[in-house]
Amino acid sequence: RAARIFEHYGREAPAILAKSPYRLLEDFDGIGFALADQVARDVGMTDAHPERLLAAASYVLREAASRGD
Repeated sequence: RAARIFEHYGREAPAILAKSPYRLLEDFDGIGFALADQVARDVGMTDAHPERLLAAASYVLREAASRGD
């Protein structure tokens, strides 16, 4: 996964992920909320951070839609 991320973002990968770790969910198929959330925690984002809450809601809705719900 790291190779795909660095290939996509290039040298700016650490800065991009530090600023917006949940971008992984939008930019990569096969990367789930758990991984993006771990990256977010690693860069110091709290559980109550608005970006986390938005990403979680968006992820749940997208997953439900992909199942036809």
